[in-house]
Amino acid sequence: MTKAQVTTWPDAVERKLHAVVVRRRRLVIARAVLVAAALLGAGMLAAMAIDLWLALRWTPLRVGLSAGVAAAALAGAVVMLRQMRWGLHARREAAQAVDAAVPQLEQRWATLLDVVHGGEPEAVRGATAL
Repeated sequence: MTKAQVTTWPDAVERKLHAVVVRRRRLVIARAVLVAAALLGAGMLAAMAIDLWLALRWTPLRVGLSAGVAAAALAGAVVMLRQMRWGLHARREAAQAVDAAVPQLEQRWATLLDVVHGGEPEAVRGATAL
């Protein structure tokens, strides 16, 4: 989308899209926390099993194993958080998610875009509440 195509949405649409974006971001954050916790738990269980199996007595090796598990958990969280979108991409994806969830809104979106990008004078477009 170029700068010339940036759309100023009516307030009601902007508020709804913002709410959808916020909800999606919260879900991504929750998913990232859960993935990190699962990786950390599974990694620590694996580290304890390795320690028990090999009877690791050297402290730096134990610390390195724990640091590796913590790094894997952090990497898992970062991978999940990269799914979060910002700016125009977030609004576009939120609108697509709403379209996918409620297909009947397609005609309303088309009407809204036609009114916003119609190129007609302000007086001909109709009410600003559209």
